[in-house]
Amino acid sequence: MVDPSNEPKTDKLSILGEAIRFVQQTQVENSQLRQLNKFLEEKVGQLEKERAQMLYQMYQFSGSQMMQPGAAAGMMQQALMMPGMAPMQQPAMQDSLLRPPAA
Repeated sequence: MVDPSNEPKTDKLSILGEAIRFVQQTQVENSQLRQLNKFLEEKVGQLEKERAQMLYQMYQFSGSQMMQPGAAAGMMQQALMMPGMAPMQQPAMQDSLLRPPAA
C-alpha cells in the first residue's frame, strides 16, 4: 500500500481514503472471480454431461455390436478424450471400465 516513490502518508484522512480504495478494489476483484468461477463450474458440468452421454452411447453400441477384442477399448479411449477435456491419466481406471476385476 505504501508507494516507494512517495513519502509515506501519515495523516489519518489519506490513510483512511487509501484503505477505502483498496477495499473497493478488492470487492470488485472478488465479484469478477465469483462470476468466472460460476461460468467455469457451469462449463465443467456441461462437459461432464456430454462425456457421460458419449460413454453411455458407446456402451450401448458396444453391447449391440459384435466387435473384435480391443475395438471397444479404442472407442472408450476416444470417448474419454473429448475436446476440451484432459485425458484420463490412470490406466488402471480405464482397465476397470473395460474388464471386470479378477476374482
